[in-house]
Amino acid sequence: RSVLQDVNERIAPTYPDLTDDPRVRRTLGRIGERAAGGLCLEIGCANGPMTTSLEDMFDNVVAVEHAESMVRCTVERTRAATCVLAEAHYLPLGDDSVDFVVCTEVLEHMVIPTQGMLEIRRVLKANGLAFLSVPNWRPFDFLRVVHGKVRIGDTHVNFFDNKSFSYLLARCGFDVVDMRTWERSMNLRTIVRRPWHLLRKLPALGTIVECFARPATNPLACWDDFVARKR
Repeated sequence: RSVLQDVNERIAPTYPDLTDDPRVRRTLGRIGERAAGGLCLEIGCANGPMTTSLEDMFDNVVAVEHAESMVRCTVERTRAATCVLAEAHYLPLGDDSVDFVVCTEVLEHMVIPTQGMLEIRRVLKANGLAFLSVPNWRPFDFLRVVHGKVRIGDTHVNFFDNKSFSYLLARCGFDVVDMRTWERSMNLRTIVRRPWHLLRKLPALGTIVECFARPATNPLACWDDFVARKR
C-alpha cells in the first residue's frame, strides 16, 4: 500500500457525494458528446458519482479505484458496472481491450503519471478515445501574480497546465483531439469581490484543463511534431 492509498482510505468516510457538482455534470456532458457504446474504463471512480451515468452511455463499464471503502460505495450505487480495487499504475485489463477511458482529476494524484498514461495507452484500442482532465496549475490569479502565493491540494503530487499536459500526452504516444480549459460559473458576489476572476473564462486561463486524446498512429512522429512546435 502507498501513502496516498492510506490517505484516501482515511478520507473516504467523509468524502462528499459529487453527483450534482458542476464539474461532474460538465464532464458527463462532454463524454456524452463522443460516447459510442462499447467498453468504458473509469479510472479513479471515487464513490461513484459518474459511474451510474456512464452505465447509460456504454455497453459495459469497468470502474477502478484504489481505496477499498470507495469501491464498496460504488458497488452499492451501480447496477452492472464491474468495480475493481486496483492501482491505476497497473491496470488489470488486457491490451487493446477498452473503447473509451475516463480519467478525470486523477493524474495530479499519481506518483508516476507517465506510467498511468502508458497504461491507458496500452489498454485503449487503436481507435479508442480517452477523456482526461487535471487542475490547471497556472490559472489567472491576481493574488498569486502579485504576492506569489501558491496553493497545493492535500494529495496533489503533480501540477499541470496546458503546455505540460500536452507534453505528457505527446511523451506517452497520444494525439490530442481537443484540449481546452474551463471555469465554473461565478455568482455576483464573487465577481464583485474578485472581478479579475472573470479572466479565467478566457482560453487557457480556467482552473481545469480537459482534453480528448487518442493513441497516436505513429508515436515517434507525434513526438517529433510536438518538439518542432515548441521551437
